Amino acid sequence: MVARLRKCDKISGFLYGIFLLLKLSANCSGDVLNQTKIMLTEMQEEAKELFIESFTEHDVSELTCKEPYPHTTQKSFNKVTQRINESLTDFIKAFSVLLSRHEESEYNHTKNLKKAKEKIAGLRNNLSKLYKYKWPNKLHEPLNAVLRIKVYPPNSDDIYDQKLECCQLINVYVNFLDVVHRIVLKILPKRSKKTFSRTNCIID
Repeated sequence: MVARLRKCDKISGFLYGIFLLLKLSANCSGDVLNQTKIMLTEMQEEAKELFIESFTEHDVSELTCKEPYPHTTQKSFNKVTQRINESLTDFIKAFSVLLSRHEESEYNHTKNLKKAKEKIAGLRNNLSKLYKYKWPNKLHEPLNAVLRIKVYPPNSDDIYDQKLECCQLINVYVNFLDVVHRIVLKILPKRSKKTFSRTNCIID
């Protein structure tokens, strides 16, 4: 009888240990979700400033910078998470090309571009930890259209065209972050049964 009780105690202790680990993991995931929301708010503000810099410091018209970036195609309709991850990778590659065109200096736009590229990589890492959560799977077409854009690195040799590529690419990036932020605000923990049906909502 005593041996059986000891065995039960060991099993109970083991199960309680698993429970604590799962609880800790859930809390950490919750922290990552909140961190990501804060991060996206900061990135949006910085991206808008970066866009303003891209036409004021390069002496280009803002209206011209809001024209379509020429190096894009339409991606196939995959999962929302997959499309976001692919786009983040594309922006990292494109920003690398922009940075390669700048000399290492105290030029603010160069430093801010580098900072943006680093934050894109950080955002991609954060989002990868949230894939087990329940993401919205129905979006209105304007939002879908933004996520379907496949961005390619700028490739012009002309100095003026390079300026246009820079500001037009950053404008695409600003719109992309806005959509991602809206989606992340709707993410709900998969473990929450009460709110399960709400995760399939259509985002305006």
